[in-house]
Parts: sequence; C-alpha cells; structure tokens
Amino acid sequence: MVHQRQLGFYLPTKRLSRVMQELYRVCRPGGQIHLVEMGIHWDPVGPNVAELQRLLRSGLSTASIDPAAVEQLEPRLRQAGFVDIEAKQTAVPIGTWGGLVGRTLADATRHMAESARPALVRNCKLRGHDVDRIVHDALAEMETNQCSAVFYFYQARKPISGTSQLSTVTSPAASSSSHFRWSLASFGRNSGFNAEY
Repeated sequence: MVHQRQLGFYLPTKRLSRVMQELYRVCRPGGQIHLVEMGIHWDPVGPNVAELQRLLRSGLSTASIDPAAVEQLEPRLRQAGFVDIEAKQTAVPIGTWGGLVGRTLADATRHMAESARPALVRNCKLRGHDVDRIVHDALAEMETNQCSAVFYFYQARKPISGTSQLSTVTSPAASSSSHFRWSLASFGRNSGFNAEY
C-alpha cells in the first residue's frame, strides 16, 4: 500500500499527473494507494477566514499551484492506469472545539501558513506582521465559528497484469466495497485518531 499526504500545496499543478504516474510505478500489481489532501475550503466562512483563503489562493497561484486541483484527482489517477477509484470528501473540525483532531488541524493550518509566509510576503506585497495578523485572526474566527476544513480522500488499485480491468470511479453513495480506513495523523504528528468513512 502506498500513502501520499498533503502534496497538493507543494507541487505545481502541472506536475500532479507525473506524481500519479510515479505512484503507479512504485505500487505493486494489485496494490492500493491512499491519498489525503486538504482543500482551502473552510466552513463557515467569516471575513477573516475569507481573507486567509484569498491570500493563500493568491500566493499559491504565483507558484503555479491551483488548490482546487486536489478536488479532482480521479481523472489523473485513471490516466495513470489505476482502477477501482474511490473518491470521498469529509469536513474535519478545526480548532480546540474539535478535540485532538481539531487542535492538530489548527496547528497544521498555522504551520502551512507560516511555511508559505516568505512567498506570501514577496508575491502578495505584504509585510510579515500583516500575514501573521491574517493567520491569527482567521484561526481565532475558525475557533469562534466552529469551522471545518474539507479533506479529499482517494483510494485506487493498480491492476494485476494480464487481466482485463475496467476503470471505475465510485462515489461514497454508490460504493459497494467495504469501508476503508483513513488516518488523519498525516500532519507530521501521530495523533492516534483514525476515522472510518
């Protein structure tokens, strides 16, 4: 099994298809891949969260990264040769109101913004303390409004050579296969939280 977590914010969008081909190459025949990506859609959206979303989209676009690309990875997986593709999305709490997972996600969001800070300052013509204020205010608003972040989960299988395979995309409602387990400990920490969707 091959796991990939959170590359959508770090790779130019045009390289995603190449990444899917590389995942296909390293996966054994009959093996599976699991992908987890976080979008920059937070709900509910107040003015501070909206400002952070605008800032991140602007900063990512200067690096040729389209944050919406992680929402549509099925065609890239299919093109790479994977079959039995399942795509799911779920809202995950962000902030202390969401317990351990919410705190972990708030920390991950803060770290993501901090790692992007130099590029945001350079490309968005902001001062460092302006970026810090936007992030701080957005995280505070997420806590007050009990925001959730949208995560995109993908599972696919590499076909076994010599067999006839039909490539399919399965929605959560149409899936007849057993549930699969996703770990939200993908933020560089082992939170011990596992959720079944």
